Amino acid sequence: MINISEVIETNKMIEQENFDVRTITMGINLLDCATSDLDQLCQNIYNKITRLAKDLVKTGEDISKEYGVPIVNKRISITPIALVGGSACKTTDDYVKIAKTLDKCAKEEENLANKTALCEKIEAINLKEKKQASDWEDATKAIIEIQGEWKKIGFAPQKMNVKIFERFRIANDEFFSKKAEFFKNIKSQYAENLEKKQKLVEKAKQLADSTEWKKTGDKLIQMQREWKNIGYVPRKQGDQLWKEFLGACNKFFDARNKLNAGARSEEHANLDKKREIIAKLNELVENAGEHLQKNMQDLIAEYNAVGHVPFKEKDKVYQEYHEVMDKLYKTVRSNNAKRHIHNFKNNLKNVAEKGVNALDNERGRLLRRYDQLRAEITTYENNLGFLNAASKKGNSLVEEMNRKVEKLKEDLKLVKEKIKAIDAENK
Repeated sequence: MINISEVIETNKMIEQENFDVRTITMGINLLDCATSDLDQLCQNIYNKITRLAKDLVKTGEDISKEYGVPIVNKRISITPIALVGGSACKTTDDYVKIAKTLDKCAKEEENLANKTALCEKIEAINLKEKKQASDWEDATKAIIEIQGEWKKIGFAPQKMNVKIFERFRIANDEFFSKKAEFFKNIKSQYAENLEKKQKLVEKAKQLADSTEWKKTGDKLIQMQREWKNIGYVPRKQGDQLWKEFLGACNKFFDARNKLNAGARSEEHANLDKKREIIAKLNELVENAGEHLQKNMQDLIAEYNAVGHVPFKEKDKVYQEYHEVMDKLYKTVRSNNAKRHIHNFKNNLKNVAEKGVNALDNERGRLLRRYDQLRAEITTYENNLGFLNAASKKGNSLVEEMNRKVEKLKEDLKLVKEKIKAIDAENK
C-alpha cells in the first residue's frame, strides 16, 4: 500500500527535481501479419497498429492524471521487420515500402493525438461559463483559431478518422448553438434594459430643475447606482441615453454647486477664525497666568460659537484644537494637583486630632483608591492594545480613551503623593 511519506517524496521529486516518466512503450507483435503478398502485408501491419494503438496517447494521459506523474513520450515497439517481411520482401525497395507504412501509422497516430487535443480544447470552452457578449466573442475567436489548426492536420487512422471528425463537429455545433441561444436571450434582455434606462432618463430630466438640494441630490445619486446595475444595451442607443441622463444630472448638480459656493466662502472664513482662537490658546500654554481657567473657558466658548469649516480641513483643525487643549488641561490639572496636595498636607494635623487611627484609616482608603485606579488604567490599556495601528489612526474614540488614561495616571500620582504625605506625618 502506498503511504503518505511516499506521496510526499514523489511530489517533491516532481516539483523540485523535475521527475517524470520519460517514456511508456506499447509492444505489438506483427508476426501474424506475415504473408507473401507485399501489399497485403503492408495493409495487415497498418490495420493492426492503428487498431491496437488508437488509445495509446489517451491511456498515457489517464495514467499521468491518476498518479500525478508527467509522462513525456508514448511509443510503440514492434516485431523486427526482417522477421515479418522475410517472405514478401525480395528487394530493399520492398522494405522501404513497409517503412513508409510504419511512418504513415506513426504520422496518423500523431494526427489523431493532435485532433483529440483540439476537441478537448473546444469541449473545455463549452464547459466554461460565459456571462457576457464579450465572453462569447473571445471564445469564438479561440474556436476559429482551433478550426484553423484542425485544417492543417492530416488524416487520422482510417478507423478513427470519421469518429474524431464527428467529435470535433459535435463540439463545434454545441458551441455555436449555445452562442445563438445566448444572443437570442440577450436581445430580449437588451430591450428590457433599454426600457429601464429610458425611464431613468425621463425621471432625471424631471428632477433637473428641482431646488430640494439634499433630497433630489440623494435621489439622483441612487438613480446613478441603478443605471450601473441595469446591464448592457446596444452601444449606439446606450451612448445617447447616457448623454441625456448625464446632462440632466449635471444640470442639477451645477446649480447646487453654484449655490453652495457662497457657503464654502463662509466656511473658509470660519476656518480662519478657529485658527486664530487656536493661536490664542497656544499663547496660554506659554503664558498660563493666574486666570488660566477663565481665559480658557472664554476661548472655548468663542471656538464653539464659530460655524462649520471646509470638510477637507475639518479633521486637521479638530486635531490642532484638541492638541492645544490637552496641553492646557494638563497644565490646569497640574496646578490643581499642587494646590490639592498642599491643602491635603495642611489638613493632616486636623485629621490626626480625630483619633489615633484616623491617619491609618485615611491611608487605607487611599490605598484602596490607588488599587482601583491601577485596575482601571490596566483595563483601558488592554483595550487599546487590541486595536491595530490602522484602527487607531484618526479614531476619536481612541483619542478619548488615551486622554482618560492620562487623567487616571495623574489621579494615581496624586493619590501616591497623599500616601507619602501621611507616611511623613506618621514618622
